[in-house]
Amino acid sequence: MNADHAHEELLMFMRHTWEDIERTKQRQWSDIYHVMIAQGAIVGLLLALGHQRAPFWLHSVFAIAITLLTTVGIAVVNNAQNTLVQQRALADEYYKMLDHEKIRVILAGDLAKSVGRGTYPTLYSAMVIGSGIFAFVVIFGW
Repeated sequence: MNADHAHEELLMFMRHTWEDIERTKQRQWSDIYHVMIAQGAIVGLLLALGHQRAPFWLHSVFAIAITLLTTVGIAVVNNAQNTLVQQRALADEYYKMLDHEKIRVILAGDLAKSVGRGTYPTLYSAMVIGSGIFAFVVIFGW
């Protein structure tokens, strides 16, 4: 295999890895929205059933469902972040395989820094937890 062909394949792998990262981020947002919509649907169903006259056990069932959905939402964020860490590590490995420093800078830029990568997962988790807390407030009328 000649050097040009090897570089082409390496660049193709890098492009696919960055596309995978983008898809993972989009899927993460989509999954979080689905969890929040399901939480809202549970609250809406309870309100449609007549929140004030519903028995306490029914409130408890809805609260358990909200708790489970919130837990699932946190797990979704965690799994997506683990996937992103693996994908970024793979991209960094491909980046290091580029032979010539000028090619690296032109085609791939600098290696991504891991500084501040905890901000968005924290925000996503806070969104899911916040909507879960809101659901509890509505369910129990606090």
